[in-house]
Amino acid sequence: MGGGYVMGSAGDTDQTLAHIALETDCTVFSVDYRLAPEHAYPAALDDCFDCLLWLQEHANQLKIDPARIAIGGASAGAGLTAALALRARDEGTQQVLFQLLIYPMLDHRHRTPSSRAIQDPNLWNEQTNRLAWALYLGALTDHDEIPPYASASLAADLTNLPPAFVCVGDLDIFLDEDIDYAQRLLQAGVPTELHVYPGAIHGFDMLAPDAAISQRLRADVNNALQKAFDAALSI
Repeated sequence: MGGGYVMGSAGDTDQTLAHIALETDCTVFSVDYRLAPEHAYPAALDDCFDCLLWLQEHANQLKIDPARIAIGGASAGAGLTAALALRARDEGTQQVLFQLLIYPMLDHRHRTPSSRAIQDPNLWNEQTNRLAWALYLGALTDHDEIPPYASASLAADLTNLPPAFVCVGDLDIFLDEDIDYAQRLLQAGVPTELHVYPGAIHGFDMLAPDAAISQRLRADVNNALQKAFDAALSI
């Protein structure tokens, strides 16, 4: 789920996840992670990490293949996905198969042109984004040493991460940080597919689900997931 780490619930994306499950013939689990400011970092990431471990430990009961677990999300959910991939790698848990990053919220620093370009109060803009990051980081907000698990763009080492799909609209506040993260994944040897959708704002597929560009995003997501699942079967 999205919501800038401060809003939303797992049920908000039921329709989207049902579509993915039907199109890719997979089982989908949605994490109703805790939200800031009541639960600042690392609560949401801890919830996602615990869910991943639980899935791996109960794979037989759930009738899922523990070697074919993909993780994904949109916006803040995608930021947590990137952080979860980093933490799973670093803590030596079973490597996840694939990371699906839909216009991910990755960088709290607001150093890029796109991070300051969106001021429209009707859109996810710079002021809203700064507030959301401050609430999520909580006590870390005034600290210099913010961990990459909180703000994934800070990660210096992106090697040995699962293959990634990254997408973003070219009118999204996250455009620059998402392209940069995808490029750095590629430079680190991580197979990465990057899509930039022209004329698309943040959350465009949720705001206009019937638009052609939204249908294109859903098709791209389903294709990426299907390729990842199929590739795992051939190993």
